[in-house]
Amino acid sequence: MAGIASTVQAEWTKMWSVRSAAACLLVGVGLTIGLSTLLGATGKTHEGPYRTDEFSFVHQAVSGDASITARVMSQDDTHEWAKAGIQVKASLDSGSPYAAIMVTPGHGVRMESAFTTDIAGVGEAAPTWLRLTRIGPACILSSRSWMI
Repeated sequence: MAGIASTVQAEWTKMWSVRSAAACLLVGVGLTIGLSTLLGATGKTHEGPYRTDEFSFVHQAVSGDASITARVMSQDDTHEWAKAGIQVKASLDSGSPYAAIMVTPGHGVRMESAFTTDIAGVGEAAPTWLRLTRIGPACILSSRSWMI
């Protein structure tokens, strides 16, 4: 072990005593840090494909109890989880609490709420009727769909 330690110490001393070796080491470290910083600043930070939502909606402010019924006549199969239906939100702000009943091309009728709840419903695809009922300011009591 003493032989290895003395050899490492001798090489370390030699590297720092020869100016060109020390300069090359510093240039190598500088280039590594510089290139890493440059590539990190211009590289992609998002993995996977970028998605763009395309949608349209009708907005109507509602207070208290409400029941909304809509018929989804058809839906393009742009993605198995593409959604068409009814949504009730606490506000128009992004990320605000919501409840929705929707039909999807690949997964049928779904009820979603609060970004955490996803319940399968009756029916497979459009055309279908959807109804969402709200009782009180935020409580969703019932939702249903039926095929015609």
